[in-house]
This record gives sequence, structure tokens and C-alpha cells, in this order.
Amino acid sequence: MALYTISEDIEIVVPEGAYVQNRGTGTVEMCPPGEDHGLIIPAFNQAVLVAEGGTFTFKPRQNPTAIIGVYVL
Repeated sequence: MALYTISEDIEIVVPEGAYVQNRGTGTVEMCPPGEDHGLIIPAFNQAVLVAEGGTFTFKPRQNPTAIIGVYVL
């Protein structure tokens, strides 16, 4: 698992089939490659499965620090 602290926009490579989990107290937006908007991931261990991998842009939205975990089972 890789952990990233999101306090400003950051690009993260996410492999196909990985889970992305918000382990922090802030809300983050996960934008697909080439898009300005994407999926909102709420705080406190909400996780999503990424069907197609790529370089996603993560943007803080509320309470500006989220901690994103990217992991493959």
C-alpha cells in the first residue's frame, strides 16, 4: 500500500484493479486522466475500486487534508 497526504492537487498513478481509500478527515476528488472533475471520496475510510488504471489527479475539497491509500489485493 502507498499512502499520500493530499493538501494540494497531486497526480497519482493508480493500477487497474486497485482500491483507493480515503483514510483522512478531509474529502478528496479523484479526477480521471484528462478530466477536470471526478469522483468525490468522503473521509473516514471510504474506498473505491478502480476498474481502469491511469494517472489520476487528486484534489482536496473539504477540510484540506486527506490521506489516500492505494492498494491492490
